[in-house]
Amino acid sequence: MDQATATASANMTGKPLIESDRVEGTSVYDPQGNNLGSIKRLMIDKISGEVAYAVMTFGGFLGMGAEEYPVPWRKLNYDPRLGGYRTDITEQELRGSPVFGS
Repeated sequence: MDQATATASANMTGKPLIESDRVEGTSVYDPQGNNLGSIKRLMIDKISGEVAYAVMTFGGFLGMGAEEYPVPWRKLNYDPRLGGYRTDITEQELRGSPVFGS
């Protein structure tokens, strides 16, 4: 086990694995803790079995007009204080990135 994995395991509370349906709908926050959107689905590599990226919904109102953006899984870190994932991606960066499926 490498040092980063050992440190993460030592700081983790609860189970080391999470079911995909529990990730879906989880909020995503920017570096300042502002809610950016939520995770709609996970995209998993068929061969390695690893999560490649999450599709995040952003914008819209009451589920209407929201756009979907791919966010690399490595850019999401679960923050138990927020009860969601924190990312270093800003709202401006999201708005400038390609929309999922276009």
